Amino acid sequence: FYKFEDCVYVRFKFSKAQEYMCLFYENKIKFITYDASGVLGFVQSGGSDLEVVSPYTLEQARDIQYAQNADVMVITHNDVQQQKLTRVSATSFTIGVYTLTDDPFDDPSTGTVGYPSCCAFYEGRLYFGAPSLEPIKVWGSKVGEYDVFTIPVSPDDDDALEFQAADITDKILWLRSGNNSLLGGNN
Repeated sequence: FYKFEDCVYVRFKFSKAQEYMCLFYENKIKFITYDASGVLGFVQSGGSDLEVVSPYTLEQARDIQYAQNADVMVITHNDVQQQKLTRVSATSFTIGVYTLTDDPFDDPSTGTVGYPSCCAFYEGRLYFGAPSLEPIKVWGSKVGEYDVFTIPVSPDDDDALEFQAADITDKILWLRSGNNSLLGGNN
């Protein structure tokens, strides 16, 4: 018997034929999908329900932000280093720290920038925003290289970037890709 009210639901759509519901419980994720005959059920692996260990408590899972591109979902929360949930196959997922080149984020306990609280994919870049000590800043990856955040001295249009959101004073709470722009907001 599963108590679904004790979890957070996150949709993971790999394709029209393979779509999942990720159930975030206390420090674990379970996956629901349809089988070949259209029956809804838990994804099976080795004869039991597929489950991966997660760094998120149930309370933290209620506040995560996420963005998905193909078989990768990036997950953010101010208290946990950014994570990468990867669909390895139809019945296998992994989760781990999303390692970045020239990672601009670090442990907030050190008194530096902190971990990002929101993310979005837009126009070939991965954007992160609102780490705990820079709540109105946004960083974008190099175009087509989602883990590269190196900002050169003389940047080109496709290099990584960072900017501060204008005209807002409250923390950025979300980032989304729009039709013609990256959107962000605080309510």
